[in-house]
Amino acid sequence: MRKLMFVLSSLASLGYLVFRALYTLNCETALSTAFSATVLAAECHGVTLMLIYFFQIWNITPREQAPDFPDKSVDVFLPTLNEDCDILRGSIQSYKRFDYPCNIYVLDDGNRQEVRELAEEMGVKYIARSSSLHAKAGNLNNAIDQTDGEFIVIFDADHIARPNFISRTIGYFSDPEMAFVQTPHEFYNFDSFASSYCKDGEDYWEEGDTFYRCVQRGKSNANAVIFCGSAAILRRSALESVGLIATETITEDMHTGLRLHAKGWKSAFVHEPLIAAQAAPEISAYFNQRSRWGAGNLSIIKHDNPLTMPGLSLKQRIHYFGSLLGWTGGASRLVLYLSPIFMLLSDLSPVITSKWSLFLGLLVLHFTLAWTAMRIGSNGTFRYFRNELTGMLNFWVQIRSIRRAFKSRSKFVVTKKRGAQSDKAILTVMPQMTLFVAGVVATVFAFLQLFSAYSIDPVRLIVGASLIVWHSYLILRVVYDALKFKDRRYSYRHEKADYPALLMPLSEEGEVMGRGIPVVIENINERGAKLRANATPELNSCRLKIYFDSHVLEASGDVAWSCANEEDPRKLHELGFAFKENPTRVVNDLWDFSIRGVV
Repeated sequence: MRKLMFVLSSLASLGYLVFRALYTLNCETALSTAFSATVLAAECHGVTLMLIYFFQIWNITPREQAPDFPDKSVDVFLPTLNEDCDILRGSIQSYKRFDYPCNIYVLDDGNRQEVRELAEEMGVKYIARSSSLHAKAGNLNNAIDQTDGEFIVIFDADHIARPNFISRTIGYFSDPEMAFVQTPHEFYNFDSFASSYCKDGEDYWEEGDTFYRCVQRGKSNANAVIFCGSAAILRRSALESVGLIATETITEDMHTGLRLHAKGWKSAFVHEPLIAAQAAPEISAYFNQRSRWGAGNLSIIKHDNPLTMPGLSLKQRIHYFGSLLGWTGGASRLVLYLSPIFMLLSDLSPVITSKWSLFLGLLVLHFTLAWTAMRIGSNGTFRYFRNELTGMLNFWVQIRSIRRAFKSRSKFVVTKKRGAQSDKAILTVMPQMTLFVAGVVATVFAFLQLFSAYSIDPVRLIVGASLIVWHSYLILRVVYDALKFKDRRYSYRHEKADYPALLMPLSEEGEVMGRGIPVVIENINERGAKLRANATPELNSCRLKIYFDSHVLEASGDVAWSCANEEDPRKLHELGFAFKENPTRVVNDLWDFSIRGVV
């Protein structure tokens, strides 16, 4: 059914474009011709992206689980530059639970004493270098030169991994031609900037869902998996065959994967989530990350053009070219956003035809089949409104990425993972706000013409104003989401779904008083927790007692605040609990408990 819809949608869209080119161009003047042709070119660009998308997801059958592949030497790399020790502690804690023997290395490009001490404390190895040449790629290559594991696992600093990460992925390397295995990037901060989360309805959508749950599956079946730089395991000899990690661009991951495929190596994608990380929490971090991805990926063309470099199959060329072309969609979107504004201000239409009934029928068929095909074929990840909202959010980032890609090498910027909303958040949405103002001006100008001597085509007014209203609504949603920062905590709190615990008051001497108060944990991190309990006496210093994994975790702290929740039918009190002055072992246990179940 899904493949039939791809074919029908493709035929309908191509038929619509042919009709547009032959029968609807407005060639009355040079300006109208340029305007009409530009809008048609933007539509052609969008349909091209859709056709390549259908090609990429033609077969998304998951790979079968690989057999066991024991007794191999594995190095686990945790590169870091400026991430704090609390984040690194949680990541390392999860790696120490791996069910496959490995050597864990912290690769500190910041060369920080506190990170060195953390590595020693947690019993993992530490590698630093005197310079940060080539950023993350240089950091990884430096570590590869100093280690000798047959396989290399790469994580980002905030990656929490399942205990079976290595055992679940290493079996694919029983194929001696397998170069790397990529896994999805899942996120534990459900209120990240690019996600939508409804706790009551248990509904969660994240911008990368389509890529990891759909596109990468299709690429896996075409031996064209995108190496995403982390949450992946690689064969050392494969990396050595291409000169290690690529250093020419700031997206060393995709560039390295491209070179591996061109050398004839294979790749695989495991559809099962095996890690969870922190998505960009606010708009400035989000824009910096997307700008780096877009500029870096497009700049690959300057060094290794997937359409011309030797060694790739035709399928691989189309897959890689499609992945690069996707970063150019902002230009065509801007044309479509500006077209109703220009139409109202100039009284020119991009479409003029004597066959309006046929045109409208083809237009409706084009959109209906396209949306239906993407809805059916995208493995449950396509949502029209969220996709349109993301397009409005990203169009200017993608345009900037095109410009940056063909300048000199851009600077590698680590995505911010801590802190509150950036003071420059308003600047990031200035292009959208400018578009909004232009739309308002054009609409007012057009309506004023109704009361002047100069008449305006009412159909043109209705169509143009309707499109502007729709675009304006998307803009207002983008601006609202950008300026509404959801979580101002330094460290993200993990939901625990009312996990039972015991809160024990302490005397001034630190001794436990009484049998304790039953509480439930709503959320928790290594710094504090939100608890709920029946009506409680005045509490200050306490010890929180948690039973998990057949042992007891006891952490000391203070009740920072307490209030009655009148909306809770059980009339439970809510407590804010701040941990303090706990031994390292307890802090590690808090991290361990907090991250359980986030993947």
